[in-house]
Amino acid sequence: VRAEGDEKQIRRALFEAQKRIVEYFSGNALGKLQILYPNIDLQILENAIRQTEKTFSFVLTDISFIEFFIYIGIIVQRVKMGCEIEKNQDSAEYAGESREWFVCNFLCEQMKEHMQCSIPDFEMQGMMKRLKGLRFQVPMAKIREKNDLRSHNPELFDFMLDILREVDGKYL
Repeated sequence: VRAEGDEKQIRRALFEAQKRIVEYFSGNALGKLQILYPNIDLQILENAIRQTEKTFSFVLTDISFIEFFIYIGIIVQRVKMGCEIEKNQDSAEYAGESREWFVCNFLCEQMKEHMQCSIPDFEMQGMMKRLKGLRFQVPMAKIREKNDLRSHNPELFDFMLDILREVDGKYL
């Protein structure tokens, strides 16, 4: 099967097809996608996204995680193939230091370090846009908010975070 169109259309088609594969196989769906990514270890990608969640203290819903996983996988695959989308004209809209920018920048660094793939800035803008539209089980909290919560009862707060990290570690 061959898809024709511009890069955005091809990526959209890849995303929709892979999303349907995941819906069909449900259980070990991410493992079923590995065959579509011969040059990418999807376990590394999954670990990078999980590490990003831990680092920035948020948790995506299962569906949002899978959608973000597929989206990032397609970006990495297409960039490695030399297929990049055209630069976005409204890049100034996504420049700056928003929480999403820090999250995507961290994730791009993970891709560079563990997958030898440099994600261009204009690709990161698409990631930020996608991240803003995802659903969270535990939303990204501002540092001030976390410090405010901790100030009420630091021992209990730290204890609960340790328990959550331990549980999270067992289910990765």
